[in-house]
Amino acid sequence: MMTNGEVLEIERGFWLEGVQYFTEMLSPEAVMVFPPPVGVLKHGEILRSIEGTSRWTDIDIDAPHVVQHAGGIVAIVYRATAHRRETSEPYRAMCSSVYIDEGAGPRLVLHQQTPIAE
Repeated sequence: MMTNGEVLEIERGFWLEGVQYFTEMLSPEAVMVFPPPVGVLKHGEILRSIEGTSRWTDIDIDAPHVVQHAGGIVAIVYRATAHRRETSEPYRAMCSSVYIDEGAGPRLVLHQQTPIAE
């Protein structure tokens, strides 16, 4: 089992790191769900979507709730506040991710974001 801190660090990596991190940490069956116009992205589409794009410069993960299940399944739900640049308006969303560890370490299988209008 992973500690909650380990789950949070892995999750932060998906916000802050680049293609290499995604390649290492995504399950081949990974799916991400974003608000329109992006929608649902599968593994290869996820990797292509982050190539050459600016990454987030910081992320605050508030009120995380981590649930660990037998069989190496871990889910995390939280409120995210992220910035692309120091001067940009923050992006706020309710997020959830599901990881599975089948012996090679945890891999992301599902991530979903619902923007928060404030």
